[in-house]
Amino acid sequence: MIYRPRAVLELEVPIRGKVDEGFVTLSPTPIEVRWTKNHHLAADEITVTVPWAEAGVEPRQIKNGRVALWLWDENYEDFDKARHLRFTGMVKKVMRRMNGDSLVVDISAHDYTTLFLNMKPFPSRGVPEWTDTLKQAWEKICDHTGWKDPDAANSENPRTRATGIKSSVEQLRDRLRFPDDFVKRHPQIPSVQIGKAVPQRFHAISKPPHPTNSDAWTVWEHIVTAMGLMTYIDKDECIVTDVTENYDGQDPASFIYAHNIAEFEEAADTDISAKGVLLQSYNPLTGVLMESRYPLPGDERIKITKAVAKRAAKAGRDPSENETSGDYEPFPCHEITDQETLDRKAYQAYVERNRQEMEGSLTTHEMRVWKASEDPETDRPSVDLLSLRAGDAIRIVTDLGDLSVIRAISNTEERIRYLQERLGYAEPMARLVALNIDDVKFQSELFHVSALDVELGPETFKIAVKFHNLIVAIIEQEKPISA
Repeated sequence: MIYRPRAVLELEVPIRGKVDEGFVTLSPTPIEVRWTKNHHLAADEITVTVPWAEAGVEPRQIKNGRVALWLWDENYEDFDKARHLRFTGMVKKVMRRMNGDSLVVDISAHDYTTLFLNMKPFPSRGVPEWTDTLKQAWEKICDHTGWKDPDAANSENPRTRATGIKSSVEQLRDRLRFPDDFVKRHPQIPSVQIGKAVPQRFHAISKPPHPTNSDAWTVWEHIVTAMGLMTYIDKDECIVTDVTENYDGQDPASFIYAHNIAEFEEAADTDISAKGVLLQSYNPLTGVLMESRYPLPGDERIKITKAVAKRAAKAGRDPSENETSGDYEPFPCHEITDQETLDRKAYQAYVERNRQEMEGSLTTHEMRVWKASEDPETDRPSVDLLSLRAGDAIRIVTDLGDLSVIRAISNTEERIRYLQERLGYAEPMARLVALNIDDVKFQSELFHVSALDVELGPETFKIAVKFHNLIVAIIEQEKPISA
């Protein structure tokens, strides 16, 4: 396909660097764009190069500005200001430089997650209570994210007078959003008290827990995670939802070797993390998050900190689940309502993670790709790659072609001939693949996006997708949790 990628940049620069005095809007022409979409624990980033004549004022005048970036394919659709808005955030760095015979300005910005990350340490009086709903918790955290106002007592904002803090995220306070399909699955979540939705172990702590000297985003993220959910900033909204793709990627975007993949690399590493697996399933019957760990706290395979081990040994007990929570990697595993089933699933997930773990990256020059269910011969590609974000499921078909075709061949020798004649494999490699293709770790072509890098220049466009594998936790037989 032929694409015509287009970009529009808008800067709102505060007069004299003070938001209260209003803004001047600039619309410099992007020459080059670099956009990185990170996971939900880090801010998304952009760097845009623009002409000096359009944004070449003294750099300090721009550094506190607000940024909006639109990207779209002009060949595929007309510009839509709402649909094609890809990024909003704060200017972090401005640099003027000479590029050949021309002067240009590089403007780097982070999304609004950065304002919460910068609020460190977060004041203890701003930490939500177990009796708060998620909406109340979000509002409280927003009210305590900003800077101390020495004239707070005289502020026109009642929240500033109450907290002593001038919020830097005031515009996000009323922008907490639960996606419609998520609310349909869990209608009680937006209004339930946090303490009623988290596992009982958390109630040993007076307030929702967070590490010492946490920033505002860590406090918020720990609350959401305790409920088995995930959260991230999307432009000027904070999204709370669940993640089901870890076990079920519904009709994902497809990347196919020698078709829409320009570069590709993947690696399997035997040096697997010493962390255990924490499966979490929200039980709609009870309204409480269920959890299962493997291995159990105290197991020698879990490398707990010396301080925790010493404290537990002094008290003559094993480390508690709260003390070892950082030693487990959480995975959503929804729709399980039975604890014994979840325990068996946790064992299998732990085993499969150690067998399957793989990560990699691919580069494409496409702006759109087909879903797995779509036919490239008859359907227009429906997946806008610029809309992918960390956590989304994707399908990658590499040099083996369609794995289902090979598995459909029941005879091993026929599989070997197919791999040799159709795909050019040497006989020893073809035999290895033919014998291993039915193994569970090869049964999924699904991966998770971990980051997305978009580059646009006068003569270039490419998207680099970093990914890691989905855990295929299939319970092949009954396994005791102590195995």
